[in-house]
Amino acid sequence: MKIGKYIDSNEAGLVGVGATVEWEECDRPPLDLHFRTDPRYGDGLWHNPNAFLLASIFPAMHRGERRVLVEGKVCPELRNGLATAMLYVRQMSHRNRLPSIEIEATQGFEPAQPLPKPRGACFLSGGVNSLATLRCNRTAFPLSHPHSVRDALFVDGFERGGDGPPGDTSQTFRSYLPGLTKLAADTSAELIPVYTNLRRLEDDAIFFAVESGGAAMAAVAHVLSRRITTAFVASSVSLHDHGLLASSPLLDPGFAGSADLRIAYDGSRLRRLEKIGLISDWDAALQILRVCNDPFLEKGVLNCGRCGKCVLTMIGLLVFDRLVSSGPFETDDVTLDLLQAVGSFAVSGPSKDSKARLVDPLYAISTNDVDAWRELVDPLRRIGRTKLSEAIKTKLSDYDQNTHRMTERGGRGLLSRFDRKWLGGAARHVLRGDG
Repeated sequence: MKIGKYIDSNEAGLVGVGATVEWEECDRPPLDLHFRTDPRYGDGLWHNPNAFLLASIFPAMHRGERRVLVEGKVCPELRNGLATAMLYVRQMSHRNRLPSIEIEATQGFEPAQPLPKPRGACFLSGGVNSLATLRCNRTAFPLSHPHSVRDALFVDGFERGGDGPPGDTSQTFRSYLPGLTKLAADTSAELIPVYTNLRRLEDDAIFFAVESGGAAMAAVAHVLSRRITTAFVASSVSLHDHGLLASSPLLDPGFAGSADLRIAYDGSRLRRLEKIGLISDWDAALQILRVCNDPFLEKGVLNCGRCGKCVLTMIGLLVFDRLVSSGPFETDDVTLDLLQAVGSFAVSGPSKDSKARLVDPLYAISTNDVDAWRELVDPLRRIGRTKLSEAIKTKLSDYDQNTHRMTERGGRGLLSRFDRKWLGGAARHVLRGDG
């Protein structure tokens, strides 16, 4: 893969920077990769080779490229961090056949000098995680501190809109922009909208969520590294949990920092219910809270109020007595019928309907939020919502049984059953190092 031919990328009242990305090993068309923003923040943008490397490196690895040649200078700290992360991906995903990618730079490897005046930023999507990060930052640091968040980055191009291509969410993005801008201003931060097409490099949603999402956020931060020196990224899961995303360092983009820009992963010590508690008394945040992943919402609607993510969050607000009909979910309670509509296993069937393939898994408990569901059982019982608590326990039991059945299928399941029946589980204990 070659990254070069840096260009200005201005469109529809936006200013931006871009570069042409060309594939070498696979038959794919070149892409003019861009990052754009409001002209007020244009001075902070620059054709940073580190940003374009971060946006491209994991799609290149995923597609079997053998090198990434970047026009300009690349930070050696970033090069080493990416080499470590790629090695981890190959081992974690048992894909050792993936090529080791060489990172090359036409002007060599040289660290940039950090800005003389530190300035902190965070990514702000309006979800529970990012709002909790901003709230924690405001309570921990005075505005004059170098780690205080002064800029909030809101990115259009990370989500999927409808059955269109990745990043095709501009209408939803623009309708949500005024509310988030006001919230940022109320916390003495400036909201910086960033528009990018980096997901066009690789269309696979699971790949973006598990492997390249962290690098993508770091790419956005690096393209603004003439303005910011630290970028806080909200954790998507808790270290208390056992979801797939928690096992990957690639949503912890600490590997993606450079000599002039620190990437700080924030909030992994907190469970989701704790984060909901942190923002539960922040009325302005609750008014714009957006957690729903359904890409087919009507214009102006923040949350569907029926999918797994919505119901999970609604119950969390219920625990803190903050679920009100004037809020983002237009209801003040979670009924048993509403809970029962959430599936106990997030598997999308072989439907030919593209909308069904996108939406069905969202209306179920998933691997990545199952622990957040488990932590609701006792708090619901304590506030007297015993029926809801028991219904969640039943769903979790169904989920565990479904997961067990899925695990038992295929070669691993066959070996597991043989070990239990004929070896009494001895092989499992040896592999785990139990003696």
